[in-house]
Amino acid sequence: MAPAGNNRKLTKNFVAPGFLKPNSARRRKNWRLSFEFRQKETSAQSEDALGEKTPQSVPRAPSSRSLRPPRSRFSQARGAGAAPAAPSKTGRAAPFFLRAINSKRKRFYNASFFVSLMSNPAGTLYVCATPLGNLGDASPRLIETLKTVALVCAEDTRHTQRLLTRFEIETSYTSVNEHTSPAKIEAMADKIAGGESIALVTDAGTPGVSDPGPALVRAAAARGLAVCPIPGPCALVAALSVSGFDAQRFSFLGFLPRKPGKIRKVFSEMLARGETLVFYESPFRVAKTLRLLSEVSPDAPVCACRELTKQFEETMRGSALELSEKLGARGELKGEFTIVVGASAPREIGAKSDEDDE
Repeated sequence: MAPAGNNRKLTKNFVAPGFLKPNSARRRKNWRLSFEFRQKETSAQSEDALGEKTPQSVPRAPSSRSLRPPRSRFSQARGAGAAPAAPSKTGRAAPFFLRAINSKRKRFYNASFFVSLMSNPAGTLYVCATPLGNLGDASPRLIETLKTVALVCAEDTRHTQRLLTRFEIETSYTSVNEHTSPAKIEAMADKIAGGESIALVTDAGTPGVSDPGPALVRAAAARGLAVCPIPGPCALVAALSVSGFDAQRFSFLGFLPRKPGKIRKVFSEMLARGETLVFYESPFRVAKTLRLLSEVSPDAPVCACRELTKQFEETMRGSALELSEKLGARGELKGEFTIVVGASAPREIGAKSDEDDE
């Protein structure tokens, strides 16, 4: 601890984290005086230990009763290697060491708080999976995390606002998607490094799985910041679980290319590996994509899932040729598709690909 002569300099240069900033000039003054008092008291104790006389100007220390920590689960868990509590706006447990020192209920912060703050000042990036469509799939941990973080980074703030409103979450939010500039990504990483925790969400499902999110995760990981997953719904896993196909080995293709030649090439290469394939497709292109799949492997078994977990959820099964004709005859379709393709015989795929090349 620095000598008492530097108290004013330390207080002037100390920057309190966001959740400690008072809301008025009077509270700001009380907070500063409390911090100076603790600095002087610590310096006086250090001088006594060295055999020096304590200055008469040092205020009398509060009684041990007023400084006694509360007997709670927080104090019992402290120092015992217990699991961390629910994340707060700074990514740490509730500050149980805040205690009143007089009848006016003024608060001061003891030395243990500043030591813990300086030893681990950074926050946490929480990668949160959100419901695909049914808000009942939101886990209690997801709701608690969104309520306690300092900021929510959303793919589309309009979708995220409905989720926050449904669960009465008042946390502020901003947009982070594939169009976000690198400068804003670095600014979000700066907030985490400064002690604020941030939740990363997408419109539906898990961030980073064919959705925006990897850029912010990479920026946080490059700085050595904590990145914590909040697992939950994912259309890839949901469709694979109801397909009935072998899921021991599968390949996820995300969204396929737009050009027919590239789509045929992807199907030929991936199906030749003898693995289950999973990909996402727009309702405007799903019939055409399945038709291209039927040209490569007409008998490939397909499970097409539409509007997963929503009111008009639908699961269709059949060969690639059958489903392409069925969906093509239905005209306009709504809702994104998750297509699962079972493994096909490599010889059939290779023969069909040779004929197509000719």
